[in-house]
Amino acid sequence: EGIEVECSIRIPDTGGIKDMDWCMLLANGADNAIKACRDVEKGRKYLKLEGKKKGNFYLITMENSCREDMEETPEDGTGLSNIRAAAKKYGGRVENQVSSGRYRLKVLLVDSQQEKGI
Repeated sequence: EGIEVECSIRIPDTGGIKDMDWCMLLANGADNAIKACRDVEKGRKYLKLEGKKKGNFYLITMENSCREDMEETPEDGTGLSNIRAAAKKYGGRVENQVSSGRYRLKVLLVDSQQEKGI
């Protein structure tokens, strides 16, 4: 698709967040980003994925190019609804915003098993 990808994330080997939920979060987020990039001219297509862990919190940030004329965040489709459900499952939250041809999705997860030392 000609998308420049920058990725900096490490999925923990242990913890309370299930592998299937990690896959669902990342796959749905990446799929939405790729679809948005299809509407962007060649040379301006990008996807940045970053994951940070602090204590029992995980913050996943996905940023991608989108149409310059896109002024509002898109309505939730199946992918974003699934992402919101997973965040809720882990006591987290989802924020998304669009500005000047850039879409950003932030997903916060709380690993409650790590908090308890399990």
